[in-house]
Amino acid sequence: MDDATATTTLDPLDDHGRRRRRLVAAWSAAVATVSMTVVALLGLPATTVDGRPLVLAATIVGTAAGLAAAWLVTRGRTRLAGLLLVLAIVTPTFAAAALNLVALALGIVLIVDSFRSDGLFRDVAAPPH
Repeated sequence: MDDATATTTLDPLDDHGRRRRRLVAAWSAAVATVSMTVVALLGLPATTVDGRPLVLAATIVGTAAGLAAAWLVTRGRTRLAGLLLVLAIVTPTFAAAALNLVALALGIVLIVDSFRSDGLFRDVAAPPH
């Protein structure tokens, strides 16, 4: 193996670890999103007639944002995924507001990690030739 090949290949253990962390983050985002959606839909009958469209719209937006974030994490787009998870906290969870904290915390971790040069969730790019 010559020097040019050695500098452009990735360490398989490091890449594997990043993929596993992204998979865990994606599943965490998906489970948190589905949990928030279930709580929001279960609380929908308790809302007033005038408030139901607002609750339903926030539930749809939050669910779409959370599931899109879970998909984007698997693609290595951590900054956008983090922003979408922060947006997903608009899902009304009524008395179970702690569910929103999971999405908020994961979103902040993904956003902060996206600014690191050696991010825990991003692939290490090969150096330019």
